[in-house]
Amino acid sequence: MSRESLAKYCLLLFLAINLPFWFFDVHVPLAAQRALGLGLLAIGALALRRVSLHPTIILLWVFFLLLNLSKFFLGNLSLQYTLWFTGLPVVIALALLFAMNRDAIAEIFSSLCWLVITTTIPGLIVWLALIAGIDLPYTLISLGGRAANYRSYTGLAIVADFAIFHFGGMTIARLCGMFEEPGLLGTLLGVLLAIDVVFFPGTNRVRKRLLVVFGILTFSLAFLVMLFLVALHFVIASEARVAQTLIVMVPVTVLLFTSPVTLNATQLLFLGRL
Repeated sequence: MSRESLAKYCLLLFLAINLPFWFFDVHVPLAAQRALGLGLLAIGALALRRVSLHPTIILLWVFFLLLNLSKFFLGNLSLQYTLWFTGLPVVIALALLFAMNRDAIAEIFSSLCWLVITTTIPGLIVWLALIAGIDLPYTLISLGGRAANYRSYTGLAIVADFAIFHFGGMTIARLCGMFEEPGLLGTLLGVLLAIDVVFFPGTNRVRKRLLVVFGILTFSLAFLVMLFLVALHFVIASEARVAQTLIVMVPVTVLLFTSPVTLNATQLLFLGRL
């Protein structure tokens, strides 16, 4: 394995372990997560033997410091928390990414997207089962100190009981996947989609469509807002898409605001939350 490949896999694993998978946070002590993350960055830096100090990275670090300034005065602040509050691990990861070529960055990003998509598929299966009225076995667990329970389907998917809605005779849950909260998954999918559309246009259409579909099923307000901005960028980037967009949007809008079921769902899940 080349040094560049080793650095690439270390960065990918660093990003992967910092995704908020519920089982990782529950079963792996935070100190071990921090130690593993710093170890991966150290190995990646030694393997790559070069870093970038782009002004964007410096500005981001200043942002982290200002954002978390008040936390430095906590009496029980440990070293591991201090390192993360300063944004140092993120800055190191970016300094390594900025030193890589575009192909390596694209490969890391693609792997990260497919990791999120693949691990969300069990959640999609459970989501479809709820729509179809199929009862799958589950256990109840508690996450994040919340009083509300989560349905854990063999640990591969969780569904928050407080994110289940009933429209007529249909049960709809907000897609949660392996993440603690549907909004968390939706926000993550929105960020990945925005990066994909802006920096990798015209490629990986299947990946983009899956990010859109999964994001919509989370009913995350953050994702829907980001999806609107991404769609706006997508349309403006090519004037030829304007007519196609109007052709699609007109019947969708009519359906949303004429059907009582879709109108109630739109009001509850989106308009009422604005």
